[in-house]
Amino acid sequence: MKRRFVISLAVLFIIFGVGSAVGLHLLWRSSEELDQLIELHEIEDMRQDLELQITLAEQALEVSETAFANNADELIATVRELERQMLACADCHHRDSSSRLIEQGISDVGEYKKRFSQYFTALGDTEWRQRLQADVATVGRRLQETVVKIRHLGTPRLRRHTAAAQVRIDDSRQVLEATVAMTFLCAFLLAVGFVRRATEPVSKLTEAANKIAQGDVGRQVEHRETGSMGRLLEQFNDMSRALESQILAVEQRTATIRQTRDMALITLARLAESRDFDTAHHLERIASYCQRLAVALRFTRYAAEVDEAFVEQLVKSSPLHDIGKVGIPDSILLKSGPLTDDEFERMREHTTIGGDTLRSVIDQFDDHTFLEMAMEISYSHHEKWDGSGYPAGLAGEEIPLGARIVALSDAYDCITSKRVYKPAYSHDDAIRRILVDRGKHFDPVVTDAFLICQGEFDLIRQSHGRDADSSSADGPTGVVVSLRK
Repeated sequence: MKRRFVISLAVLFIIFGVGSAVGLHLLWRSSEELDQLIELHEIEDMRQDLELQITLAEQALEVSETAFANNADELIATVRELERQMLACADCHHRDSSSRLIEQGISDVGEYKKRFSQYFTALGDTEWRQRLQADVATVGRRLQETVVKIRHLGTPRLRRHTAAAQVRIDDSRQVLEATVAMTFLCAFLLAVGFVRRATEPVSKLTEAANKIAQGDVGRQVEHRETGSMGRLLEQFNDMSRALESQILAVEQRTATIRQTRDMALITLARLAESRDFDTAHHLERIASYCQRLAVALRFTRYAAEVDEAFVEQLVKSSPLHDIGKVGIPDSILLKSGPLTDDEFERMREHTTIGGDTLRSVIDQFDDHTFLEMAMEISYSHHEKWDGSGYPAGLAGEEIPLGARIVALSDAYDCITSKRVYKPAYSHDDAIRRILVDRGKHFDPVVTDAFLICQGEFDLIRQSHGRDADSSSADGPTGVVVSLRK
């Protein structure tokens, strides 16, 4: 990275140096043009002064004798200034194409001075003075024409030099601007590249950390970094691998705990079932019925409540619905004949015995969510939709949904299974009995869902155990089957 930085910095300086050199060269050329422009402007000023001096000299010659005598000193000064400026023009144009005209102008100035001298010395001869005055005027006009020619020759050169200098100045400015812009752009790109290069490991590290936070443990950061950043990334990779191992170990322990918990639940459920010899495979069928019925409810207005977690918990909790029967005497539980009112009241206590038992367990442990549904089912699986059930007389949706599902599943299994007090009735008889109790004993929505999956109920009934006899004719069409629970 340091090597790339040095190379990039060298390239940047080369670009800046080349651009600056070109710009300075053009500025140097432009400065030469500017010097020539200044010189030409000075010459042009002297030419204009020269024309003015000639005009003043001519005016001096035309004044009266008295005025001329009074202005003689001024005239002398004007002629001398005329000579000085012409010599200055000669010095400025000794290599110029207008040097011939300048030499002509200097000659005319000499002739001009000579005529003036003669004019000054011929004070007594009026005719001679007039002729000399005419000669001075002739030389003055010739000199003035020479100056005009010089100006006409110099003005186009002045314009050409001005235009050329302006072009070079514009070129220099554009080169310098382009150099500055290119240097800035290269510096910006270089800075962006190095910032991105410097922050890339941090970005990868942040992305990997976010992936780990989302559950993708063991995420590794691929890199070619060295130094402190490379060590940091390797430490992160080591931490990620260690975290993955720890999470796998935790998941394995959690799975073991859940398996142990589920086994404990099944053991408790079988403890209650073992006292009733006519209910073999009852728990497996109830769990399967509840699972199919809950899945069917996903297409009803209960869809938001019946998610995967609900179905899984229902399957595990439903076998505990009759756990309270461990507190019911065998004389009542296994009685083959009708129960007396007192016996029936005692039988009804299995709902509260089971619910209270599970509640006591829940109160002693923090992680008890898996038992809450089992407790609700144990308490309420004999409640009825119309409020005529027990033990609390709950009605409608006051009854937990899990208990409503178990109530229908348990009723179906009770109808189609042999009990000490009744034979096993057919699948069709169970459907008729459940439809009779739709909106009374059973939730209408749950009943409609049962009709959708009733074929699966029949398959489960036939494949789980021998205590269900679908060919029994003991339940003729239209019979109302009595459930003793």
